Amino acid sequence: MLSETLAPTILNTTMTLADNEYEVAIPTDTRYFTLYCLTAFEIRFAWVTGKVATPTAPYAVVPANSAYSSPEKLATSLTPLYVACADAGKVACVVAWTHRK
Repeated sequence: MLSETLAPTILNTTMTLADNEYEVAIPTDTRYFTLYCLTAFEIRFAWVTGKVATPTAPYAVVPANSAYSSPEKLATSLTPLYVACADAGKVACVVAWTHRK
C-alpha cells in the first residue's frame, strides 16, 4: 500500500482590527489543518461569514495557548474559514497539510 506524501502550507492572517472578520483560504487539497493564535490570545472561527466579528452562533473558540485540529481526510470544499480576535494585531496561523506536488 502506498502512503500519501503531504507537505505543510503555513497561512498567517493578521487580524489588524479587534472584533473584525478575516477570511483564510484553506487550500482545496488540504487533508487536515491546525489553527491557533501566534500569541496567547483566544480566537474565534466559523465556516460561515458574519459569525465571528460579533460572536453569533454558530462559531467556535480556540482558547489562548491552544490549537484546533481538524479531522483527517477532509473534504475538498472547506474554503474559506473566518477568524476574529477580541484584541487587535494578533495573527491567526493555519498549518494546512496538503498533497505534495
